Amino acid sequence: MRENDNSNFRKLVLEYSNCDILALTETFLRENESLEVPGYKFYGNNRKRIHKNAVRGSGGVGVLIKKEIVDTYSCEIINSDFEGILWIKLNAIDTDFCVYVAVCYLPPAGPSRVIEPDLFFQNLLEGVYSYQNKGSIVICGDFNSRVGRNLDYIEGVDNVKPRTVVDFSENHSGDVFINFLCDTNISMLNGRFDDREFTYISPTGKSVVDYMCVPYEDIDNILDFKIIPMSKIICECNYVPDRIPDHSLLCCDIRQPKFEQTSNSAHDSTDKRKRYKLNLMPDDFLSNNEILDVVNSTILQIENSIRISGNIQHAYDAFTTLIHKEMDNKIPVSNGYSKRKKSLYKPYWNNTLNCQWEKVCAAEKSWLKSSISNSRKRTLKEQFCTERKTFDRLNRKYKRKYQSEERQKMEDKLYASNQRDFWRSIGKIGIQNERTKCIPSAVVNEDGTIDTNKNNVLNRWRDDFKNLFTEDSNFAIPDEQENVHEQRDISALNESITREEVTFAIISAKNRKATGIDDIPAEMTSYYLRRMNPVYRKMLDIVTEWCEAWKLSINDSKTKIVHFRPPSIDISQSTFTCGGHTLLFTDSYKYLGVWFDEHLTFQKNAKELSKAASRALGALCGKVIRAGGMTHSVFTKLYNTMVEPVLSIRKWCLGI
Repeated sequence: MRENDNSNFRKLVLEYSNCDILALTETFLRENESLEVPGYKFYGNNRKRIHKNAVRGSGGVGVLIKKEIVDTYSCEIINSDFEGILWIKLNAIDTDFCVYVAVCYLPPAGPSRVIEPDLFFQNLLEGVYSYQNKGSIVICGDFNSRVGRNLDYIEGVDNVKPRTVVDFSENHSGDVFINFLCDTNISMLNGRFDDREFTYISPTGKSVVDYMCVPYEDIDNILDFKIIPMSKIICECNYVPDRIPDHSLLCCDIRQPKFEQTSNSAHDSTDKRKRYKLNLMPDDFLSNNEILDVVNSTILQIENSIRISGNIQHAYDAFTTLIHKEMDNKIPVSNGYSKRKKSLYKPYWNNTLNCQWEKVCAAEKSWLKSSISNSRKRTLKEQFCTERKTFDRLNRKYKRKYQSEERQKMEDKLYASNQRDFWRSIGKIGIQNERTKCIPSAVVNEDGTIDTNKNNVLNRWRDDFKNLFTEDSNFAIPDEQENVHEQRDISALNESITREEVTFAIISAKNRKATGIDDIPAEMTSYYLRRMNPVYRKMLDIVTEWCEAWKLSINDSKTKIVHFRPPSIDISQSTFTCGGHTLLFTDSYKYLGVWFDEHLTFQKNAKELSKAASRALGALCGKVIRAGGMTHSVFTKLYNTMVEPVLSIRKWCLGI
């Protein structure tokens, strides 16, 4: 997918809605193209026949399903033969619940590409008859059908709640749509909840053309249905795209009926971690009489585990279990919701644009909510169109002005004596600044599939790291290396780790950081470090004795130390030894093809990947697009610096 301003807005809409299943119409994809969205799996039905000179695809429907749903449901496309209709089957793995989702797009009557409404709904009718006895049915999409006051049920026969009408216009597609609903005993959700909104809003007009429909008997399973205009989403997301979408977002909550489980599911366990309100930590944490007995008992268990079985991991698990139980009993759990919102307004956003956008929202609300004469409605519509065009013109004006100023700043830095500022500004341009700065919790299995199960990923990582320190019995150290520094006194390197060193490391840890595999926050470690000094001293002594008792023989020439830390913290001054040799520090580490640098900024990884000439050229093109254009001198400077050296290195590697 091409990265642009509206693609960023679509990502925000996806995060804002947080839907488990998201139906898409007019995907504009060609042939076998697909969407790649993190955390979702895409199922689509693209147009097969488009003009050979078309710049992009047209039409098309698709569904984005969260991977958590894909893991607990069997999801598959069961019918995509007819253009504009996609049937998806979701069958629960551990229950008998099954739902069929139909995503539809019927083009309007105006374009040259016309699909007869009668043929369209006839095909949809066949699908309903085929699947209505196999599970629940949900039909949604853009039908370009205006039904007006027409009833979608037979009055006096069907016991269905009447709907509230906001769009009183009708067209031929709407009449065929109503006949389809009456024939299949399916009703639309529009107008039957607190959703008195239009689904299409633009300067050309307003209408209701997008619908969600379910059978009569399934309406009670709909917990909520709402229509969210794009103007509301823009205000709440604090992001104004270059092109404001016309269609609103339709959301509904569906209650899954209760079924008896037919089999034990392996997905019952959850990977969600608790977040505690650490600012409400009581004073008697790990210090009252009841917990002190448990603490002493845990210490005895740890001592026995180390001295008898030598299993230090089991001892540490007992310690973390004690801390988790006390946290559950004494510290309230946070719901993870934060009222603070990050502003995503453009860098050129100012008071003029903000005031004009507020005028657009006010004019849109007055026009949509008006229930007065038609002449007054036309006046309100003209006011909305005027304010909207004014906003679009100002938005383009300030965007061009901002891009021109940025290009001039870049030009000035190019010819300045200090080139560091120039390259620093260039480094801030590009997609690398939008990447998620975290290690992906996934592994690739032997059959090529990607496994995201937490337990499987952690076990795989544990096994891989364990093999790094496995002693090779066939390996022999050469004599010239074994006798190096034979007379050197290294006894100081094997001294015990002092309590002061551990205290300094824990106190220096920043608060509100993500927890490790033990799920113990840094704030908690700092707290009970101050409250459990005697216990910690005893535990450290036991760990030190255990480490001195076991000798590790590894290839120290291939073993380096990476101190992962924020840039504000200096590198550790401690010295580490293994097998009588001093281990050296390095600033990066390569694992499974990915480079990790000491600050976890992935700069090392980006540098290694940019050695390919195509990637270097793509990065340069991306910078030009994101900067809104560059002068010839700046572009020449970047090309000579970024692309040509990469080409030279590539030629050298290939022997050209």
